[in-house]
Amino acid sequence: MEIAATNMISDLATGVEKGVISDTSKENLHVVLFTDGQHNIDGASPLEMARQFKDSGVAMHTVGLGTVVPARDLAVLKTEAPGSVYPDARLTGQVILHDGMPSGKPFKVRIEHKGQVVWQQDFVTAQKLRKLPFDFPIKEIVTAEQAVQSRDIRYANLPLAFNIVVPPIEGEMKDDNNVGILRVNVVTQKPRILVIDGRPRWEFRYLRNLLERDKRWEANIVLCDWAAGRPILGPRGNGAGRFPATRELLFQYQLIVLGDVPPSVFTVGEMQWIRDYVQFNGGGFICIDGRMERLANFANPVTPLTDLFPVRFFGDRVLSSMKMRVRFRSAGGAQTPLMLAANTADNLTIWNDLPGPRWAAVTEALPG
Repeated sequence: MEIAATNMISDLATGVEKGVISDTSKENLHVVLFTDGQHNIDGASPLEMARQFKDSGVAMHTVGLGTVVPARDLAVLKTEAPGSVYPDARLTGQVILHDGMPSGKPFKVRIEHKGQVVWQQDFVTAQKLRKLPFDFPIKEIVTAEQAVQSRDIRYANLPLAFNIVVPPIEGEMKDDNNVGILRVNVVTQKPRILVIDGRPRWEFRYLRNLLERDKRWEANIVLCDWAAGRPILGPRGNGAGRFPATRELLFQYQLIVLGDVPPSVFTVGEMQWIRDYVQFNGGGFICIDGRMERLANFANPVTPLTDLFPVRFFGDRVLSSMKMRVRFRSAGGAQTPLMLAANTADNLTIWNDLPGPRWAAVTEALPG
């Protein structure tokens, strides 16, 4: 029986699992797998698949074929890198390479953009699956690409394509699998975030200071005013500190953070805008509840925002009678962002003396 390989990737698990899962017959299932045992996909596990089949009563039989010696070849299988980056960032990731060559042979890996080499490094063969890290700046590339874009159009993203090239070396069986492609999306327009809160609590001040200092975000911070003892959002508009006056203006944001505010600060129409913003515009929506427990009022009675909450509210719970303290697990107390003192021992003492939480929102996760 002659079998020809048609793909650089050998996945012994995914296809078999799908075939078994899709079988709805009541008969006993038997899986026969003809393989040379080579598996080069991260994530999917043939061993885990076999264990699951055993637990499900599916009989599995393997038939070995071919050679267990990897082909004398260098092949770019795939690249792993962030899908989105900022223009001033460095693009980091790794090239997944099949290295079946005898150990000790030098070879190069380079990354090109429109024929120009942007990264290159020398390696030595090791006869195993390789993960080769890369790291290079993209600022000049982005600037050059933006220079040829139409000035009449405002672009939110800039797609870039890079070629991964491994020049063939002597002794390779194939040289048509020594290239790959890396695609990334450069975020060229500042993401806009709308933060709404009812009072200048600690969480609000932290977010405001964080976002206003981060040049990558364009933040509109809206804090409620008070009139006759009740919070109000004040005049609507398109300026800083104002809730958007129209649905279209609201849709220009990429993220809304809703703090401890009651439904009464919005009109029914504005709550519908927020729902549409999530449902139809794909906008991000984060809720940060507070001790006033106002977010529960969006769910009971029913409002246009009710379905956006993934939990059912049961009211607040005062924890003043419970002895609670912050306690680090493992080496957490030695992490730089959590250091309140110069040494670890003093730092733990300070954290242990801090009062624990005194309030919690009691909720139940909804199905789905």
